[in-house]
Amino acid sequence: MGKIETRKVQLLEYLEKKGKLSVAEIADMHGISLPSARRVCAQLEKERRVMRIHGGIRYVPAITTTYSFTALDTEYNAEKEAIARNACQLVKNNQNIFLESGTTVKHFAMALAARIRKGEISDISVFTNSLANLEILTPICRVTIVGGLYRPESRDFCGFLCEKMIRTLHFDICFIGADALNMTDGIMAMDVESVRYNELLIERSDQSIILVHSEKFYRHSLIAYCTVHDVSGIITDSKLSPELLRDYQEAGINIVCA
Repeated sequence: MGKIETRKVQLLEYLEKKGKLSVAEIADMHGISLPSARRVCAQLEKERRVMRIHGGIRYVPAITTTYSFTALDTEYNAEKEAIARNACQLVKNNQNIFLESGTTVKHFAMALAARIRKGEISDISVFTNSLANLEILTPICRVTIVGGLYRPESRDFCGFLCEKMIRTLHFDICFIGADALNMTDGIMAMDVESVRYNELLIERSDQSIILVHSEKFYRHSLIAYCTVHDVSGIITDSKLSPELLRDYQEAGINIVCA
């Protein structure tokens, strides 16, 4: 292993423990100039091993091709609840809405159920491919499950039959989760089935809203299915860095930090 690659490995090991590093810290760690440290950061970002932030870099978890709804359902609950409460205010009476699967959208389903019980909204029709959303909303409103191939690890349905049904429908608004997103690659998922499904949802909806907690902005995933400009809005939590929020706003992206 050459000197440069050894330096990268050491840097990544330290970054994983600390979470983020400034350019000055990197320069001091390796005894190099600030311009050299910036070049190291730029190269690591190009290799998708870190994410550049204002004045430094942030750790990016490795791409994974596995998913567990049960495991993820216990993470970032406070952030997901804040996102859900904010997003739920977008739903109006007499709308047809689609809720995609995922743990953040599950919190949205719970917030929606609470609004319906309070009488704040009525006469909505919900479509979903998620078993979790179905269980939450069936007792209190009309729910249509869009079925197909069942994925136990995701507690949802996907595949040809799902896609065929979506092509025949039209929604006022859809709410979609994401595995990762950034301004360069766009909105990403870790499997082809989800990519095809979400592309169709965006196409068949008047409005498309991405619900994603702030840590997803610092990750990469396998496949990008649209740019951040292709959706109507992004709702995240208040932990998104002010610098990153400003970047999105200056690019004309409709983004809300709940």
